[in-house]
Amino acid sequence: MSDKKMNLHEGLSLSIRRKNERIRFKSRVTDVKADYFAINLLDLPLAKQQLITSGDEVRGTLTRYDAIYHFKTTIMEVVQESHLRFLRMHNPDTVWREQRRQYFRVEHRLPIALHMEYLDKNGQQRHASIKGNIVNISAGGVKILADIPEYVELVRGAHVLLDFSIEEFTFKELLGEILRIEEAADKHLFALIFIDPEMDTQNTITRLNILYERRHILGGLHE
Repeated sequence: MSDKKMNLHEGLSLSIRRKNERIRFKSRVTDVKADYFAINLLDLPLAKQQLITSGDEVRGTLTRYDAIYHFKTTIMEVVQESHLRFLRMHNPDTVWREQRRQYFRVEHRLPIALHMEYLDKNGQQRHASIKGNIVNISAGGVKILADIPEYVELVRGAHVLLDFSIEEFTFKELLGEILRIEEAADKHLFALIFIDPEMDTQNTITRLNILYERRHILGGLHE
């Protein structure tokens, strides 16, 4: 992504800060021009759409086969076409490329709670809270082993809110996006990246992982 431009139809995870609220949603690139790109707001409730205005700062994440890209931009204008609303945004000046193995990753066996939305057989949106266990974690994402009920369809690209604790630190409603799904006996093993995490959160997870690894090494030396 050296040209800092999006490709048509690429999927994005986006976050817009509005006063004390953060609007998070997924979208796809619908248009690409020399100085801007456009996205639709199909997956965002109308009440949330109406909060967005030109000039708002947007943070985004784009996942490609080689790496994960993070960027910041601003909204040029909100466009209404018939009953659809689109955002035209400046092409980002800076893009951060995150190698998939960039972060220090440590194996843990810690409980985690997942909160996710899904569509039932009638097409109605439902919510589910599921218990699982962390397999490994880094400041960039987490791998989880969980027993997912049959009525919840686990799909790549789905957003999940995560609650978990490492020692005395508790992390609440950390947003993740499912990257990979594997079958593991009668459970599901899946990897998520964190979407728009706070820098303090990433730094805390990294420090805890380093401390955990040091304890593990020292424990092995004294056995």
